[in-house]
Amino acid sequence: MAEKGYCEKHGEVTLWMICEHIASNEVEKIILSWPATGLCHKCSERKSKIDTNKLTSICGRCLKEFIKEHLIQAIINGRERNTVIGTEYFGTKEERN
Repeated sequence: MAEKGYCEKHGEVTLWMICEHIASNEVEKIILSWPATGLCHKCSERKSKIDTNKLTSICGRCLKEFIKEHLIQAIINGRERNTVIGTEYFGTKEERN
């Protein structure tokens, strides 16, 4: 189950763990999975070998806002296809608990 945490902007929330590449906005593709993980394509291929010290936590609602901006930029730059995979994991029953 995903961890709960506190966001100054959104209050009590589900925390998502994201790779350093997403955190620094250096990716073209974001892959979301449960439990509450967001990885770039490169990190998702080596998921079992990821250094957990290089993961950053982010509020689920803040991540949704980030993804919205990411998608807008992808559309502007003509690369919207398969830019974000796994958005169905937002709002899951597990996330709401």
